[in-house]
Amino acid sequence: DYRVYFLGFTGGFPYLGGLSGDLASVPRLDTPRQSVPGGTVGIAAGQTGVYPLSTPGGWHLLGRTPLPLFDPTQDPPAALRAGDTIKFVPSDEAVAQEGDAAAEPAPHTPSNPWIEVVSPGPMTTVQDAGRHGYARHGVSRSGAADGLALQMGNALLGNDEGAAGLEVALGGLKLRCAQACAVALTGADCSAKLQQAGKESLLDIRTNEALMLQPGDELALGFARDGARAYLCVQGGVDVPEVLGSRSTDVRAALGGHQGRILQAGDLVGSGPAAGAKPSALLRSVHDPLR
Repeated sequence: DYRVYFLGFTGGFPYLGGLSGDLASVPRLDTPRQSVPGGTVGIAAGQTGVYPLSTPGGWHLLGRTPLPLFDPTQDPPAALRAGDTIKFVPSDEAVAQEGDAAAEPAPHTPSNPWIEVVSPGPMTTVQDAGRHGYARHGVSRSGAADGLALQMGNALLGNDEGAAGLEVALGGLKLRCAQACAVALTGADCSAKLQQAGKESLLDIRTNEALMLQPGDELALGFARDGARAYLCVQGGVDVPEVLGSRSTDVRAALGGHQGRILQAGDLVGSGPAAGAKPSALLRSVHDPLR
């Protein structure tokens, strides 16, 4: 019999106590595997765990289970809770080859395309104020690393302060506008440049002010000169499905955001209905007097 100590590492991953005998002294692998299939049961350092989805892992592997341990479409999303007692038994039930196929997010086609990603940079994700109240299920908070910068971008556009935006780690994002919209860049200064449709000249774009984009405009962020993350907000907010109350991306758990992953070249990203409207009286600039 095993006791569920807690859930962590990724959503629904149970750390189980009760391993006895020689198995309790088995250490972790010196070099973790790059991918362990979902449903795999492993042991290490006196504990047993079950991988809910395919992730890296450094435990010794014993077998597979067909029991789905995590379903983000349900609330609560985890099959187990801290304090539960469980037992493994032999089973003839087939285990899917990929184990975690049901956990993969369904492709999302935006109903109101806002931009096409030309180049995503090192790591661009959709983030909002974060996913709260699910830590006991092993779900991380995620959300913007610089919450104040995201709030400022939303304030410039008249959005709710928790509306989703694009978090651009270290810069390097290049995008093509699909429709007229108001946007704001905040956070790290990435020396952004705007090439308007049909024009060859480039315009310098400052942080902390609202900007109107037109179809065909291309916005390119250089690499961060100060700070580490820039935020691109759009009037109406970035529109991706809510998962467990948030649109934030949890990359390790393949949860939320744009199909649970970082953005890639060719991705179409949608926005809320306000993105096609003209900037309202709420649009305003916040200038840094030191620049």
